[in-house]
Amino acid sequence: MQNPKLNRITFHTIRHWKATMEYHRRDILYIRELLGYKRIDNTVIYIQLDDALFFKLSEEF
Repeated sequence: MQNPKLNRITFHTIRHWKATMEYHRRDILYIRELLGYKRIDNTVIYIQLDDALFFKLSEEF
């Protein structure tokens, strides 16, 4: 608990992390269901993609 970064972790931090990790393993519709949203727009807010990773994924497809 000496690390000050640990004090900044909140429920929303964990929610963002979980959504991002699941997105890399599954599709966005699963994430929408997991988070309990009806609209994809709200789901995308929780998925955090690094720009470099986004471009890498775009090139693969």
